[in-house]
Amino acid sequence: KSQSRDPLRFILPTYALKAGNIYVVRLTATYIETMVQSSADVKVSVTTSGLIAHVINGYDRSIKVGQTLLLDASASRDPDIPLYSSFEENVEEEDLNFFWSCVRIKPSFSSEACGVRLPALEDRSLSSLAVTYILDTESNSSSFSSSNTVSEITLTVSKDSRVITKTITVRALKADEPVVTMGKVYQSSNKLDDVINKIIPTKSLYLTASVEYEIGGTYTWF
Repeated sequence: KSQSRDPLRFILPTYALKAGNIYVVRLTATYIETMVQSSADVKVSVTTSGLIAHVINGYDRSIKVGQTLLLDASASRDPDIPLYSSFEENVEEEDLNFFWSCVRIKPSFSSEACGVRLPALEDRSLSSLAVTYILDTESNSSSFSSSNTVSEITLTVSKDSRVITKTITVRALKADEPVVTMGKVYQSSNKLDDVINKIIPTKSLYLTASVEYEIGGTYTWF
């Protein structure tokens, strides 16, 4: 039903039409004195949107020996489904599929090895992934990393025929190196719980970060 009070305007609220479907909207005019009618149709095709893959706290992460790093992609979503719809009754679920994979970039490239320890294969289809950094104690073991390892972990999010990937760089640090983690990106018009992927140049930009030191240090943005 149209939300417009103007009989010559037809307005529907957001998400009233389901993505991937084709609808026909018809306007019928009736001449009251003779009840003669005439109508016109318009066909509306609702296209599907691209999936949004988002890893909380950024795509450039650091880890030290013995630490476990949580990569959380639970903020990924299908923009064709209303946000927070899972808390409402009779509303479609997101039903996103996740998979995590890894390659080692440094000290030498390997598509068979990863510089950090990953969970078992059956646990790599969850929305979050816990990776652990352990020094190489067995030279022939691909499950352990060296002190200068850089790995690329790829998140694949899929639903029906739509697929999107994001790559997270994980750097191994020495014991005395600070761990720097980027936080969320906000703009002045966004609520604090809204993470943005693109910025508007006319609005203020807000970045947050966390730093872990063995002993205190200084911070510099540039």
